[in-house]
Amino acid sequence: MTDEQVKAILRDASDSMLSRPLETERLLLRPFREADFEDYFEYAVQKELQRLSGNPAISTREEAREGFDWILQQNRSCVTHFAAILKESAKVVGSFSIGVYPFIKADPALEGKRGVSISLVLNEKYQRRGLMTELMRRVAVYFLKEQGFDFVNSGYFDFNEGSRKIQERAGMHPYMDHVFEHGGERILTHEMIIFSNEL
Repeated sequence: MTDEQVKAILRDASDSMLSRPLETERLLLRPFREADFEDYFEYAVQKELQRLSGNPAISTREEAREGFDWILQQNRSCVTHFAAILKESAKVVGSFSIGVYPFIKADPALEGKRGVSISLVLNEKYQRRGLMTELMRRVAVYFLKEQGFDFVNSGYFDFNEGSRKIQERAGMHPYMDHVFEHGGERILTHEMIIFSNEL
């Protein structure tokens, strides 16, 4: 995929989610707002969550503010980071992002296909309730059946069995492995995928 093709895919995905917000039984996705910072800060500084998601280490409000401002800035041209809202409390409990990973973009087998790479982050206080599984399944149906995309991709670090199980429950299967460099470490990463004809 060329850079222009990737930009077009992300615009399509962003526009579709803005015109028809993605929603599950318990969660709603919408663009981040300034008022969401405190909820974002609560999970942005969780060390284990950072390790499992490969996000930069954050330990202060200033660092969290910098990350939050980056999300708001990125979203001005095309919304790619969405706040995951727990309906019962209207609280931001995590985030959902859409993109096209570089190794997916460079894969000749996916040339001409329209798809997105997704990642989910959930506040540790709200884990083990099935929320991420619920959202991952809904995302697959949303993009593949309702929006006509060709594939949805996600990935997990070799040591993150929880993410593997969530992606499998959404119908994804192994696609490729690669090494991700994070914090001076080289981490084996497994990419999963599901195609529209597999849902």
